[in-house]
This record gives sequence, C-alpha cells and structure tokens, in this order.
Amino acid sequence: MHGRPGRQLIRWHGSATPSHVRRWWVSLDEHTPTIDARAYALLKAILNTAVADENLIVNPCRIRSASNAPRARDIRPATIEEPRIIVDALPENRRATALLCSWCAMRIGEVLELRRKDVELERGVVRVERGQRWTTRIELANAMFDDVEIWHNRQRRHSSARFTTPAAWSARAFDAPG
Repeated sequence: MHGRPGRQLIRWHGSATPSHVRRWWVSLDEHTPTIDARAYALLKAILNTAVADENLIVNPCRIRSASNAPRARDIRPATIEEPRIIVDALPENRRATALLCSWCAMRIGEVLELRRKDVELERGVVRVERGQRWTTRIELANAMFDDVEIWHNRQRRHSSARFTTPAAWSARAFDAPG
C-alpha cells in the first residue's frame, strides 16, 4: 500500500484530507525521492481533476515542494580553466561551437543556427534570433555535419565574410581587441 496513490485514493474517495496525504507522504521510501515527487505530483493532478469535476470540494495536497524532487547531487559549475582544457582537446572545427556553448551559455541549436550577420566582432556581440530543434539524434548529427562542411570547409570563400576563408575569418575574430 505504501507509495501507491491509486490504492490510497480508492480508500479515501470523497474523504481525503490533508492529514491523509501527509501520512501517505511520510510513508514513502526516502531512498526514492524522484519517484516520490512524481507520485505526489500525480496524486495532486488527480485530485485537482476531482475538484474540477466537483467530486471534491478542495484538493488536500498542500505539502509545499513535495512534487519537486531534490537534486541527486549538487551541480558544480566549471572552473574557468576546465572549458579551456576541453576546447583545446577538440578538433579545430569544433572549438568555436564549444566556446559559444560554454562562455555564452548558448544551446547547440542556437549555435548551429547562427549566421555571420548575428556576430558583431567589433562590438563583441552575438545575437540569438533563431534556434533549431531536432526530433532525432541523426537529424542533429546531419545538421552538425552540414554546418562543418559549409562553414569549416577551409577552401571555400564566403561572400558574407568579405570573400575570406573560414580560417581567416576565425583568425580575425580571435585577434580582435577585446
């Protein structure tokens, strides 16, 4: 019976009180906080529906933050040196993407949708006006491959980069005063 809100609901039907919910909450396994939080959220949603359908007058789920699972571990932000080590270990054609993701807190979809007009080297500004979502990892991998082939192909000269190669454009970006 512990941890199964459905069975408890059958017993409580029409008479669920906040004390019933608190007793049930305390009886849950403290070693499974995520499962407990999801069970509480489900119970609360079911009882909200019961209130909306006028089967209950009020929802007895009143435990603050019970549906928020605690983090399994604390997240430690990277030190300033750690992204640099990662970027240095990457192939050259992936470094700009990693730098934008780490230092500008951009998501991969935002980085891959960037256009040259979105980057103002003189002002040190990157505008995020588009983002891309992929439904599968294969679509994402294909988009990344296309990006590398188009932008990082070292032989191709780009009109929007004043007919310079990607290597020359990148060198200009990293040599810019800042």
